[in-house]
Amino acid sequence: MPVEIRELVIRATVGNPNQGGSNNATSGEQEPVPKEEIVKECISQVMQIINDKKER
Repeated sequence: MPVEIRELVIRATVGNPNQGGSNNATSGEQEPVPKEEIVKECISQVMQIINDKKER
C-alpha cells in the first residue's frame, strides 16, 4: 500500500553569526547579502510556485 504525504513542514532558523548563531562561514569570508535582495528572491520563488500551481 503506497504512503501519501499530504503535508511537509520545513523549519529553518536564520541568525546573525556575530550573535552566537550556528553558521559555518566566518565573518571575513563572505559579504553579507542585502535584505532587499533576499526578499526579492523569496518573492520570485513564491510567485513561480503559484504560477506552477495555476498551470496544473
